[in-house]
Amino acid sequence: MTDAPRAGRYVETDKMCLGVWKRLTQAFSVSQLILIGVIGVRSMMPFRKDNLGEMLGSSHWKIGLGLLGGLDDAQVGFLERYAEVNARRVEHNFRSWALVLVSLPVGALVAVNEILPGVFEIRDNSFFLSLVTVISFWAVVAGVMMASAWRARDLHDLLRFEQGRRALAQAQEHRTQENTA
Repeated sequence: MTDAPRAGRYVETDKMCLGVWKRLTQAFSVSQLILIGVIGVRSMMPFRKDNLGEMLGSSHWKIGLGLLGGLDDAQVGFLERYAEVNARRVEHNFRSWALVLVSLPVGALVAVNEILPGVFEIRDNSFFLSLVTVISFWAVVAGVMMASAWRARDLHDLLRFEQGRRALAQAQEHRTQENTA
């Protein structure tokens, strides 16, 4: 009898994989991206030719690669697919909410301008200040959501990189075995 899942049988997700996933998501938090990305050397990454080299030296990638070192290839493959689905979902949520967070304020501005045409000409208008405050708050929310999508993609990139490293190590091991035979 085989251990392969049969139709209609519940397949439980590997608890070790999910534990590693939880620790990876903590290492790839949005707050660290904002803090390190603004203050650290990493803020200069867009102006460099080699962004991956910089990422390999970052603490969250070192932590991530260390966590993945205890998993086998199938577990890393599962986490890569998991991260891909997660990144796609986070990006879909960001796009949907960004659309809402942009269209609602713009629609409100147009509506207010149609209903009260002179409202934006008054400089001491508390409504105008309130509207600017709300739009600013929504812009910050959209920015955090964009950072979350960025981090989800970073995590997926880490797992794809680890799969590539493992494939390279296997190929080198295979060549070594052929040369010694």
